Amino acid sequence: MVKFLSVPHVVFVFILLAGDVLGCVCPTVMSLEDQISGALKADDPVFIGRITGIVESGGDREVTFRVSEFWSSNIPETFVVLTAALTSSCRYPFQEGNSYLIFSRYWEGKPRAGLCLITRELGKASNELKILGKGKIPQKKKP
Repeated sequence: MVKFLSVPHVVFVFILLAGDVLGCVCPTVMSLEDQISGALKADDPVFIGRITGIVESGGDREVTFRVSEFWSSNIPETFVVLTAALTSSCRYPFQEGNSYLIFSRYWEGKPRAGLCLITRELGKASNELKILGKGKIPQKKKP
């Protein structure tokens, strides 16, 4: 005997698979100002950096940045942020050599970035930079 799924079951299965089929879904109802204010109040790492390396590591990509300016946390000149290895898991499409305004969050003790945060290529982040104002310069490591 063949069993068919009811409409509610089909919808539920579709929702479960939607992330892999349709990609990342990032619902937000907050204004850009409120999102930025929340990130700064939470002391999440917010910074400008140029990518100097990307390494696949298990289910993640480790993205190394040379930081030129930061707004929260005490971010060193070299900083590593994780992003998902799969696009369907909200991986941010970082490209080595490019500069970004990064909004990351600590998860399991490690800073992570993804499509659901405000991260932008630096050339497309003028609105965010206006809201942030002047940042701090990271201290250079002593030789």
